[in-house]
Amino acid sequence: MNVSSVSSTSSNSYTSGNDSDVKQLLNRIKQLESQIETETQSKDDDKTKQEKIQLLRVQIT
Repeated sequence: MNVSSVSSTSSNSYTSGNDSDVKQLLNRIKQLESQIETETQSKDDDKTKQEKIQLLRVQIT
């Protein structure tokens, strides 16, 4: 039974680490989406906008 308890605890720690990583990635995606929105409304010419937006989208994928 001790092995099961240790295994369970180890598994929970691993899951918690993943949750933190997922939250960080989701926050980063939100930041990039915000930057895309800002760039969409910028006064740059269309070609420059598209280039900047494409660079931001690549970071999301």
